[in-house]
Amino acid sequence: MITFPANPNEISVLVNEIEKAGIEFEWRDNVPFSSDDVAAQTIVDNFNAVAFVQAEKILAVKKLAQEKIFSILPDWKQSNYNGRMNELNAIASGNHPIELQRVLTDIEKNEIAVMFAAMQQTIAIRDQSDVHEITINTFSTFSDVFNYDITAGW
Repeated sequence: MITFPANPNEISVLVNEIEKAGIEFEWRDNVPFSSDDVAAQTIVDNFNAVAFVQAEKILAVKKLAQEKIFSILPDWKQSNYNGRMNELNAIASGNHPIELQRVLTDIEKNEIAVMFAAMQQTIAIRDQSDVHEITINTFSTFSDVFNYDITAGW
């Protein structure tokens, strides 16, 4: 018979790992049965559930941060902003292949201000993502990581 940790969420992760290893698994009257109890117990004993759930939770943080950033600056807009900023920098520095060096107009300066404001929002999101990742990596128990709310603080 396989001996599992007490946490049901941790058991769920371990059962997935056992099944990924090709071992058939099922519960009968709340007793775990597998096609190879020795191999299944080896997986349970050697599996670092805390590190696994930390990695999963950090991936979820990165995905949430990306969704938040893309809601402000979708890929196409990021690309347009980068291109436009390069063009304006080239004009202001005299490195533009067509236009001569000149002082940027008020409209162009406003474009830069709008781009910087959007970038400040994305920087704030990345900073909060970093805080979540650092916090997640400080936890030493499966339950602490599993129950950590990645939606807070944005």
